[in-house]
Amino acid sequence: MLVRLSVADAKVILRGLLVMLAVIIAGVSAAEYQMNNMTQQRNFVQAVNIRREHGGYEVYLFGQVTNFSALYPLGKIKTAGGDVIFEYNSTRLALPTVVYLDLNKVVYWLKIWRNQFIDEAIKTKRDLEWYIAMLRPYLVLAGQLMREWCEWLAGLFKPLSGFSLPGE
Repeated sequence: MLVRLSVADAKVILRGLLVMLAVIIAGVSAAEYQMNNMTQQRNFVQAVNIRREHGGYEVYLFGQVTNFSALYPLGKIKTAGGDVIFEYNSTRLALPTVVYLDLNKVVYWLKIWRNQFIDEAIKTKRDLEWYIAMLRPYLVLAGQLMREWCEWLAGLFKPLSGFSLPGE
């Protein structure tokens, strides 16, 4: 018995298919670019091209050329402003040819975050310098006590080991 896909699964599958299509387009474009460089035919790469030639259409898709000599009305393709509009019966799909991204808010918040990070780093550096300055006498004293303790232990074990410290 067939079970219908959930919306989340359908989105994952669609996303995977779109990524696969993008990888295929990139691979074909890279291969055609290399072939064009080797054969010196064209200095551009195309993945899709539709031309009207000799009373028909020539469709170039991913390196393959196909000719259509008869017309089959499937729909209309129009360009209006910055959009390409596909129409079929009463269905209309508009695809933008130019995408505008306003990143001013993102840049603004990234700058604020960066400045806060720098301020915190400077404050942390000052706090660490203060802690180190406060602990320095104790660290010096601990180092002196460690040296004295090591010398005391060396003096204690010297008769037992038969070895002498360098310089003695």
